[in-house]
Amino acid sequence: VKLYNYTVGKDNPTVIIAEIGINHNGDINLAKQLIKEAKASGCNIAKLQTFSAGKRVSKTAKSAKYADKTLQMEETTYEMFKRLELSFQDHKMLFDYAKEIDIPLMSTPFSEEDVDALCELGVKAFKIASFDIVNLPFLKYVASKGLPIILSTGMSGMAEIEEALDAIASEGNKNVILLHCVSSYPADPKDANLRAIATMKKAFKVPVGYSDHSISTLISIMSMTLGASVLERHFTLDKRFEGSDHILSSTPDEMRQLVESRNIIYSSLGTGVKRKKSIEYETINKQRKSIFATKPIKAGDTITLDNITIKGPGHGILPKYIQLILGKKAFRNIGADSPLTWDDLLAS
Repeated sequence: VKLYNYTVGKDNPTVIIAEIGINHNGDINLAKQLIKEAKASGCNIAKLQTFSAGKRVSKTAKSAKYADKTLQMEETTYEMFKRLELSFQDHKMLFDYAKEIDIPLMSTPFSEEDVDALCELGVKAFKIASFDIVNLPFLKYVASKGLPIILSTGMSGMAEIEEALDAIASEGNKNVILLHCVSSYPADPKDANLRAIATMKKAFKVPVGYSDHSISTLISIMSMTLGASVLERHFTLDKRFEGSDHILSSTPDEMRQLVESRNIIYSSLGTGVKRKKSIEYETINKQRKSIFATKPIKAGDTITLDNITIKGPGHGILPKYIQLILGKKAFRNIGADSPLTWDDLLAS
């Protein structure tokens, strides 16, 4: 799948998305700083969330685990999102800024109006949150725009993922990337189930990545070693900031280390073809075993187990040919503790 300037899937490097989400705390300047730091840390894409509180959640909904403490009073989920929503003009400023510093900026919409607004802003792809994987009418609307879709799969099983993919495919959109995800904030590493990445790849034949909500970066790194095509991780300037997502987010330094880990992982995985590497030849010459003379062997002498041994380095005939050379005559004198070569032996 083409995602901005990146090819996602197969043997391509993991695309790392810095999920700013609501970590801007409703502050446009903080949002700009987060975009700037995402670029500086080497992330491929920065991402926001686009929503109006009233269309995202009910005003009467309340969630103790997803609420901030403000003046010792617990906010409703609606109040939290209302405080953190960004206007269309805010979005335009941020998209213009991202373009100015040359980092792709995408967003997660939560309503059809959000989708239309993002299209107006020129997004090249959509990210859909796990909460909307069962919202098939919404998935169809997003798919109808013809842009690539990254779909998180938290709180869902294989049947629900298949239904979501069918809904997207019904609009003729085949450009889908799935993200394995555990929708717990923060997520315990023991619940990560990273083998699901391979399961989903095999079942759905699309690129599969990982959306990480754990506190440390270890699970993120592990997901890349297991073939995550995309890694999405929440991003903050300071884990101590007030807000629901900061504690499970990565700082710029942690993101930079993740990018470095990605580069090492990608280069170290290689092609899968097992063969000698050019950098190994020096070690082959120094350490590999070959056949050596244990005593002086004169021209015409017979090669026997009494006058040869196997030791390093690998300058001589390989040990696997020992039965082939036994009984042959020396063509010339061979010094004690010298390697035997094919030129040392008569053809008889």
